[in-house]
Amino acid sequence: MTIVHLRRPGDCGLVLDCTGSRLPRVLHWGADLGDLPAAATTALALAAASGPVPSGLDSPVVLSVLPEQAAGWPGTPGLTGHREGAHFSTAFEVASVDVAGDAVTVRAADSAARLGLRVEMELTGSGLVRQRASVVNEGDDVWTLDGLLLTLPVPSRATEVLDFTGRHLRERSPQRTPLGFGTHLRENRRGRTGFDAATVLVAGEPGFGFRRGAVWGVHVAWSGNHRTLVERQPIGVTMLGGGELLLAGEVRLPPWASYQSPWLYFSYAADGLDALSARFHRFLRGRPSHPRSARPVTLPNGSTQLVRDVFPGNKIDPTRFDKVAVNIQKLIPDPAGPNKGSVGNNFNGAQNSERTTGHSIIGIKNSVSTTGLPGMRSMRMDSAFRARQRSSTNETTREYLTPGSGLNS
Repeated sequence: MTIVHLRRPGDCGLVLDCTGSRLPRVLHWGADLGDLPAAATTALALAAASGPVPSGLDSPVVLSVLPEQAAGWPGTPGLTGHREGAHFSTAFEVASVDVAGDAVTVRAADSAARLGLRVEMELTGSGLVRQRASVVNEGDDVWTLDGLLLTLPVPSRATEVLDFTGRHLRERSPQRTPLGFGTHLRENRRGRTGFDAATVLVAGEPGFGFRRGAVWGVHVAWSGNHRTLVERQPIGVTMLGGGELLLAGEVRLPPWASYQSPWLYFSYAADGLDALSARFHRFLRGRPSHPRSARPVTLPNGSTQLVRDVFPGNKIDPTRFDKVAVNIQKLIPDPAGPNKGSVGNNFNGAQNSERTTGHSIIGIKNSVSTTGLPGMRSMRMDSAFRARQRSSTNETTREYLTPGSGLNS
C-alpha cells in the first residue's frame, strides 16, 4: 500500500501517504484533485514536505495522522503519556493498512514503549473527514495516558481563526483572531459542553465569510472535557487538531487495557462557512436514526401536533438498548399524575412522581451513538444542590458506575 486517495468527485478529497513503516502522512485535505496518476502523487508528496530550514532537520517533516516527536515534529505531539516516567515519546511502526471503501484503518505498534495503536479515518458521504484512535498498553505494568490528539494539515494561506465563546444569554458568540506562529488552543474543563464551548474551530483565508473564502474546521464529538487547537509552525506546517482533555491521572491503563478517543469531524469548504456547516447537516440527516417522517397526533386537549418517527412505529427495537441503560431505567419510577399518558413530539410533559428516592438522578439521552445504542448521562445532586455531571458512552473503555451496582449484569 502506497498512496490512498479518498475523494468526492468535484467536491473534496483526502490523500494519505502510506509508504514505509511510519504512520501515514496527510499529503492533501481539501478540494478534489481528480484522478491522480503516479507521477502526480510523487510530486504531491514532494510538495507536502516542508523545505529545509537552517539548523533544522536534514529530512523534511510531513505531518502524520498522529504527530510524533520521533518523526521530527516540533509541535504538539499526538500521544502523550508515560510508564512511570519512561516511554514518553513514541515511534510507531505500521503493521497494516486496511482500506474498505472510503474508510481506512491503520494498525501500528511501538515495541520499545510496548504500545499498540489503531487509527480509523473515513471520508463520509457529506464530505466530512472523521477520525478516532485507540491505544493499547501491551506492557506488563501501568501506562499513564495524558492525551491523544488527532490532526489534519491546512494550507499556509489559512491565517485567520474563528471559534466561539460566551456565557448565559450570550452563548455561541463568534470571535476572530489572526493566526501567528504558535498554538491557538481552546480547552473545555466544565465536564460537559457549555456556553463558552468552541463548538467548531475554523481556520481560513483572510476575510472569509458565510459564502466566500476557503475554510477548514474541526469539531470534537465529545460532551465532556475536550480541547481543540490550530497550530502554525515556522517550518511551514499548519494543522488543526483536537481530542478529549484528560485530567492528571484520569486514565491509567493496566496491562492490555485500551483507551479509545472520541470521533473528530473535519470539514472543508472552498466558498465559506455556509458550505462548511452544510457538510455537518448532511451528515446528521443521513444517520439511520434521523427523523424522516412526521405524523399528526391528537393530544388529550384536542390539539394536534406532528410527531417525528425516528424509528418504525416510533418504537426502538429492544435489541438495540444498552443493557446498562435498561437496568438504570428500572430504578426510575413510572410517571404519575394527570399527564402520564400524554406524549407529544417525542416529549412527555413534567410529572409528579409518587416515589421519593435518594438515588442519583438519571437522564436517558434522546440520541443514538455511533454503535447504534442509546447513550446514557448521569447527574448527581449533593446537599448544596450543585450539579456534578459526567458523561459516558459505550465508545469508551472507562467505567463511571459504582462497582457492585449490578448495572452491567
